[in-house]
Amino acid sequence: MTGNHILIEKVKGINKLDFEIPRPGVYVMTASNGSGKTTLMACVERLKNTGALSKYFIQQRSWNVDSFDDSKITFKAKTGKSVTYTYREVSDSWRPIKKDIQAIKDFGFKSVTTIPTLGKRVYTQSKKISGGSVKAASPTLREAMAEVLENPKFSKLLKINLGEIRGRGGANRRNNTAFLLPKGQVRRRNRTTRTYYSESGFSLGEIFTLNLLFELEVIDNDSLLMIDELEVALHPRVQINMLRYIEKKAAEKNLTVLISTHSSSLIKCSSKLIFLDKETSNNHINVHYNCYPTLALQEVAVEEDIQPDYVFFVEDQSAELLLKEMIKQYFKHNPNKIQPLWKILPIGGYSEVLRFTQKVNTYLLHNRIGQYAFLDKDVEDVVIDLRRKGNRRTESENRLWNLFDSQSNKIKYLEVTPELGIWEWLSQNLGQFQNALAELYPDLTININDLLRDCNTAIPNVSSNPRNAAKSRVSWIISELSTRTNEEKKRVKQSLTMFYAEEFYSHNTNKGVLASVFGPIFNRRGNT
Repeated sequence: MTGNHILIEKVKGINKLDFEIPRPGVYVMTASNGSGKTTLMACVERLKNTGALSKYFIQQRSWNVDSFDDSKITFKAKTGKSVTYTYREVSDSWRPIKKDIQAIKDFGFKSVTTIPTLGKRVYTQSKKISGGSVKAASPTLREAMAEVLENPKFSKLLKINLGEIRGRGGANRRNNTAFLLPKGQVRRRNRTTRTYYSESGFSLGEIFTLNLLFELEVIDNDSLLMIDELEVALHPRVQINMLRYIEKKAAEKNLTVLISTHSSSLIKCSSKLIFLDKETSNNHINVHYNCYPTLALQEVAVEEDIQPDYVFFVEDQSAELLLKEMIKQYFKHNPNKIQPLWKILPIGGYSEVLRFTQKVNTYLLHNRIGQYAFLDKDVEDVVIDLRRKGNRRTESENRLWNLFDSQSNKIKYLEVTPELGIWEWLSQNLGQFQNALAELYPDLTININDLLRDCNTAIPNVSSNPRNAAKSRVSWIISELSTRTNEEKKRVKQSLTMFYAEEFYSHNTNKGVLASVFGPIFNRRGNT
């Protein structure tokens, strides 16, 4: 062990967690939910980012909600120097009791990188590709992509520079590079031209893999890397491939890598396993280093062994929240029905949802589990257009049509695009919206008319598509309410979705819609 400690006291339900940073190597870290993995990642990020604690640990405006009055986070280096941070209400920030920042520097890492499940992990190049010199990606990245994903097409991975790569670190900035794969050749203007498809066409798992491998390629030697939930969007075999590759790069670069996970595959295959064991009696976290998988799996195995009766695949978080509220309303209006165990999993775009639904039976879920894809309302227009084209569909359109056609009995559609439903509700029912906000935030005064006026100013109705306009406006309102209330955007969105669903499905006509959608599903067991 290194002698470098992070001590967390009375933070987010954790009374005490003393974590010693291990020596260079790759460590798989697991715990039951609420045992400090995410909290620890936030503290690790403070080793490089001075604003990390204020970013992750936010005191609500009401003093008795999410209070950090007694919280302390201490960084103690092997040199004996230490610095302790506490929350200061006056400045609404985390400040050191005694400024001995050298303690953090004495941890001795050349750099520190944290990769949460979002952010860097899901990054895709947003800049428009308007031309330029297409070059081969580095041999290391090409080989790694092909090896980890077990797909030789990535041995032909290409790149194009879209930003300034000169100067310090320019070539190592992910947003300066777009990645491509060769598609073929076309004859145009009397010359043969190569064609490509960009990283925006990669699957979610491929994007996750690309971004992780890119970070491993550019990270400095002697650095600390922490990855949250490595398994997200990766097939179990790819999870293991990625773990083995990280172990190889860590040895080459003398890296210390911490990987948090709930994946039994990663836990069983790890040679260095850390288990955060929470004592429920006092909320102390005991850290077990180099423990056996059985100790860790006593928590995780229970979660995996209790499989749901139904799994629903949706496109994004908005669809997840709406579907959750719809199911809750269905059983609220049908109190005599026994509610089964169900889960909702956001996957990505509708084509990704369809592909995932098609493949999932082969390796993840037992056939007794009911599996359905709930797509956004506007995807119905895509199906209508594909059906209308008939034999005039392109090859790619035919593949998409086959996905729809082959799984027609598993595909359902939300009654409305989530954001459009919320926007129509709040803009047409100002009194209900005002009462909902007053219930959520009793200590704040939010004038609905002013809020909507500011929203219309910030997001003018420039889109001819009302669904797109609604998405932009609801996103603005959620961001504004999050700023005013200091509440996470997801919680704001969840609250708005709940109020919308409660009002919309209180009408008899809409109760009938719930019955027509969920009645056939919950009266049937397993796949058909």
